[in-house]
Amino acid sequence: MKEATAFFDQLNHDYLSVHQAKEERFWATYMGTSADHAGFAEAEKTYKQFVADGQRLSAVRHHLEAVHAGPEGPAREGLVHGLNGWRQFFECNVIEEPAAQRLAEELIEMESELFARRKELALTHIDESGRRVPASLGTASANL
Repeated sequence: MKEATAFFDQLNHDYLSVHQAKEERFWATYMGTSADHAGFAEAEKTYKQFVADGQRLSAVRHHLEAVHAGPEGPAREGLVHGLNGWRQFFECNVIEEPAAQRLAEELIEMESELFARRKELALTHIDESGRRVPASLGTASANL
């Protein structure tokens, strides 16, 4: 059970590290405090590779089997609960087919390009005097 607990703790740590890096880059580029679209794309790719990694799913299943074979108790039940959560998470995200993995990577690159282009989009609206003027998303939405 010690090995499974160490695996679970490391998995949690690794996920938080990858997810936090992605979120920080996303919000920095989304809010316009950074123009590092390539960095965001790389962080997104790293995150998607993490969640789609079939080896992690296999490792979670392996540790679940080992924990089920151990002595019952609250620690075991908590670990089973946590590992089952990771099992479900990876089962929803793992991409096993190599062609599908390549397509997923292409989608990430395309999303990054779309995100960068979206940041360049200048919204406008026609004001009360009939002139086209810059508008925030909130202003444009309210005028609809």
